[in-house]
This record gives sequence, C-alpha cells and structure tokens, in this order.
Amino acid sequence: ADDIREMYRHPEDFSSNPAFNYQKAGNPTRHLPLYYDPPEHAEARKIFASYFTPGAVARMEASIRELAVELIEEALPKGKIEFVADISKRFPVIIFLKLLVNGPLDRREELIDMVDRYLRGTTPEQQQGGIRDLAGAMGKMIAERRENMGDDLLSRIIGAEFQGNRLTMEQILGASVFVFLAGLDTVAAMISWVAKYLAEHPAQYGWLLEDPANRIPKALEELQRVCGVAAPERGVTHDLEFRGVRFAKGDRVVFLNQISGMDPEEVDDPWTVDFSREISPHLIYGSGPHRCLGSHLARLEIRVFMEEWCKRIKQFSVEPGAKIHVHGGTVWIPDTLPLVFG
Repeated sequence: ADDIREMYRHPEDFSSNPAFNYQKAGNPTRHLPLYYDPPEHAEARKIFASYFTPGAVARMEASIRELAVELIEEALPKGKIEFVADISKRFPVIIFLKLLVNGPLDRREELIDMVDRYLRGTTPEQQQGGIRDLAGAMGKMIAERRENMGDDLLSRIIGAEFQGNRLTMEQILGASVFVFLAGLDTVAAMISWVAKYLAEHPAQYGWLLEDPANRIPKALEELQRVCGVAAPERGVTHDLEFRGVRFAKGDRVVFLNQISGMDPEEVDDPWTVDFSREISPHLIYGSGPHRCLGSHLARLEIRVFMEEWCKRIKQFSVEPGAKIHVHGGTVWIPDTLPLVFG
C-alpha cells in the first residue's frame, strides 16, 4: 500500500497520461480527468464535481432506492437469481443512464458488453475494440444531446470549458467515456463481491439483520476493504529506479488497489473480516488528487441496495454446486453469481 501511495505522489515519474503507457497509447479517447496529471487534473475535475458532492448524491437517494426495490422484488418470486447479470450490472448502469445523463435505457445491455470487452478482454485487440465501440456509442449519444441540451451531466460536459477553452470533441468524448466506465463497472463488481461474501457467511449476515440501520454502514466499510475491485494504471515518463526496481520509459504500471486493505503492515489481522472493526485504511477509492470523484455515489448505491436487500431477503446462499469463476483485468468481478433464497 505504501508503494502505491508514494507512486501516486510523483506524477512526474508515474503519469496518468496514456502517451506514457504502451497499452493505453492507442486508445481513441483520453479520459478526462482520469488521464491528466496535476495541475490540469484538478481543473478537469471541476467539470464534474457539482454532480458528485454529498448533497447532490443525497438528492438521488430516493430514485436509487426505488430502483433497488424494483430489481429485488422482480427476483423474489423466482426464489433464485443470477446476481451479476440480473442485479449488479443492471443497477448502476440504469442509475447512470437515468439519473446522470438522461441516456437511452434500451441500449444498456449493448453498453455493458462494450465495457466488459474493454476492461476484461484477454487480448489488447479485444480491449481496444471494446473502447472503440464504447467511444462510438457515446459519440452518438453526444450528437443527440447537442440537439436537446438539459441540466444533466452529459449536457454539462458538452458545454464545459477546460484551460480557458470550450472542450474539443475529443475531450467531450473522453470525459463521457470516463464517467460511464467509472459509474458502471466498479459499483457492479463491488456489489457482487459483497453479495458473495454475505451469501457464504450466513452468521454475519444474520448479525446485520438484527440491527440493519446501524450495522450495515460499518459492515460495508469493512467489506469494501476486502472486496476492492479497481486497478488504476500509470505510465513511466522516463527511465528510472524506484525502491530498487528499474523502470523504462513507457512501462505500464498497474496498481493493485484491490488488495491494499490486506496489507498486514497497515491493517491488524487483515484476513479476518470483522464488522465491528474500526475503519481500516485502504486505497480502493484511490489516493491523493486522483481519489475517486464518485466515491460518495458508490457508497450510497451499495448502502441503499443492501438496506433494501436486508428488508426482503432473510436468508440466501450461493446455489449448491455452483462454481464461481472470477474475471480479472482492470476491474475484478465474478463472471456469474447464482444465488438462492431461503
């Protein structure tokens, strides 16, 4: 964890600019603000900031709760559910399309597929194909929004300024792709891991049910510590040595933020999941200037969903005999998570 934090502090050596990352250099968009270093990064974040403040996020809670109830109630009569496909991937993408950008809900499955190929493709060609298709889809959405601007986040991006100038089409596209990726896949993955853990630990789930209002928030902080999902990247700007390791210009550096909360030098007994633990340090939402802009929204989505889940489902488990396979890549997620109720 300390290695990651120290590298974050030196963008002059480990840059977010994809030009210094051999695998990202060919991307069709430069994600704004993700692929910018300080001081430009701070200015770019201001474009989005008002949509992700605690107050702005709180105003979305009622709609998010309504959606959570709808998805859970839809599953209840069946007695079982494929959690990843039916819940965790649908939940955040509908929130993004409906509440943030007023986008086309009928395209959500197509968009999810593009994200999967980009973030979890097994070859650079698959990954590049996924991001190109996503950029094309977002480009079409941007063109349609120009004809009907509103007060949504996509309209804000289209009309924004950066470094004293209106955003170029490339910057608009990069910003739009970034918020879509950030808002969809990490939340989908996190909720999946939380559900998997609670399904496999019925005693701890039962403890939550005894006092959900007071116990869910603290339990979720502990579960996020051990269920991190996202691996940010940097590119090396010049040949250098860092803590005894040689790096060459253009090297791709992947930070395993997912396991930062398991570092025994920072967390006592890290392999024990203790819902009464004082909040432990971790890097799942990043650190420093690049700390996740949407962390308030992500926490709200996960908390609201679990509150509604606990109200309706008193016992659940992984379907007997199911083999849970994990897909790696930039964001870790179970391929499937078949759950049964009762």
